[in-house]
Formats: sequence, C-alpha cells, structure tokens
Amino acid sequence: MRWIDVQEDRDDITVFFFAGHGSSYRGHEYIVFSDGGYVSDNEFNTELSRLEGGMLIILDSCYSGGFIEEIGKNGRIVLTAVTKHQLGWQGGLIKSGWFGFFINRAFYSIWTNKNNDNYISAEEAFAFAKWRTSLYSVFMSFLTKQNCYMSPQMFDGYSGEFPLFEIGSSSKINILESFCISYTPPKPMNKPR
Repeated sequence: MRWIDVQEDRDDITVFFFAGHGSSYRGHEYIVFSDGGYVSDNEFNTELSRLEGGMLIILDSCYSGGFIEEIGKNGRIVLTAVTKHQLGWQGGLIKSGWFGFFINRAFYSIWTNKNNDNYISAEEAFAFAKWRTSLYSVFMSFLTKQNCYMSPQMFDGYSGEFPLFEIGSSSKINILESFCISYTPPKPMNKPR
C-alpha cells in the first residue's frame, strides 16, 4: 500500500477491496493472503493512516467485522461481509464470496441508486448487498444444514455520500486510480473464507 501513499493526496479517494481468507486470534483480526502472509488489524490501520484522502475499504473475509474497531475512522467507509464473530462464505450457486458478489452486482443494478442522483454510492451499494447477502446465507444454511449466516456491517465515517461512479459513465469507477485488490480463487462449496 505504500505505493498508493506516494501517488495520492487529500483530494483523492482510495478504494481497497479484499476477498479472501480472514482469521481472528487473541483479540485481533487478520487478512490472510493466498501465499500464507497476513496483516493484522493494527498493521492495516497503520498503513491506511499514511493516506490523506477519503477511503472505502471492502473486506469479504471471515471475522472482517472486527476490523471496524481498528480502522473505522473519520473520512473512511468500511464495508465488511460479516461481524467480528462470523465466518464469511463462498460456494453453492455463487462461486465467489457471497458479499463481494452482491457488492459487485450493486454496480450493475438500476435499483441501487435509491436517491435518483445518477451516482452509485458506497452506502447504496452496501444497502443493496446487505440484505441479499443475509437472505442468501439463510437460504444456504437451510439448504446445507450448516450455519452459513452472514450479517454484513458498515462503518460510515465519510461526510455525505461516498460516490463510486456516475450511472451511464463510460469510465466506471473513475476514482480508482489507486486500487488495491487481492483475490483468492474460489474454494469447494460452502467452505468458510
């Protein structure tokens, strides 16, 4: 993330999206990378604190809600797949993380723009994804007889709406000049992330 720090300033907006494994150990949450590396909630906050502009952080991983306590600050929106005590899921009819799938679908739905201002905001995308993720997880819990329930969380420390892109714009999410992504390929059906 340090390369972003060199490129951004207080007038920029940074979006960080992580879909992969998460862990919780001794009161801290961790992002776990596909190569076995990891970053704690404290370390992640330290890296984010270097950045000056507004931030949207999307975490689609187990225990991701626990990151809100550490990284939820003014100027940031944090969207998480689950609470600090829940597992995030993937599989079944959706081959990727369920929360990330519905966040992505929010960018393509005419029903997302609730205030009709021709912009899709992070808050609108979260509202679109939250109930769909929860409903799908209840359906999969019933279908598989496993506790797959997911309750997405949001911390909104950003003043006003956090605009992601203009509807009909050819440059979708044009604010993403600094965009980080780490992705772990899908696992077999209904495995915790």
